[in-house]
Amino acid sequence: MDKKTLTAEERELKAQQKRFESDKAIAEYRAREEAINRNTERLRALRLARDAQNPPPPAPKSKAAAKKKQANTSLADYLKRETDSGRKT
Repeated sequence: MDKKTLTAEERELKAQQKRFESDKAIAEYRAREEAINRNTERLRALRLARDAQNPPPPAPKSKAAAKKKQANTSLADYLKRETDSGRKT
């Protein structure tokens, strides 16, 4: 197989075409990025306006926090709860 050797003019033409395509791809990437940023800013403004009018309710405490609180009780508290609940006979 013989590879065709390119002339200087053909190499320059290929290099110019690659530069053009890369510039085009970069421009498209930046345009998409700018559109995403504008949309994100718009949605953030809407969310902040909504939250300013109607603040979200406080998040419920997690089960882990409840267990931790329960684990920190004393033995006397535990025995009192057991007696009051009718479990201890």
